[in-house]
Amino acid sequence: MPNFKEPKRFWSKVDVREAGECWEWLACKTEDGYGRFWIDPRLWQAHRVAWVLTYGPIPEGLHCCHHCDNTSCCNPYHLFLGTDKDNAATQPKKDARQEVKEMVAQFLLKRRF
Repeated sequence: MPNFKEPKRFWSKVDVREAGECWEWLACKTEDGYGRFWIDPRLWQAHRVAWVLTYGPIPEGLHCCHHCDNTSCCNPYHLFLGTDKDNAATQPKKDARQEVKEMVAQFLLKRRF
């Protein structure tokens, strides 16, 4: 990661909220919802930039992962560094949370009609 000297430009593209909430990336995103941010000479994943601006460099061999499983989230409190194995270990919890979200959505849709 290059030495990034424009944090205001980065954070202006994030919907900063309370510490416990997701901070959505508001600019360019990939098809998977990951934020993209241009730091010359290339695009970077926005959540990785958020990590570096908050905590410092990401060591080689580690990934910047989401506790919240929201790929466009840039809240540093929702991010953690881990290996492929660490990230995979959180997947069952993320899958269970997604199932609950879908069940609640279906319930709310049924109540509306």
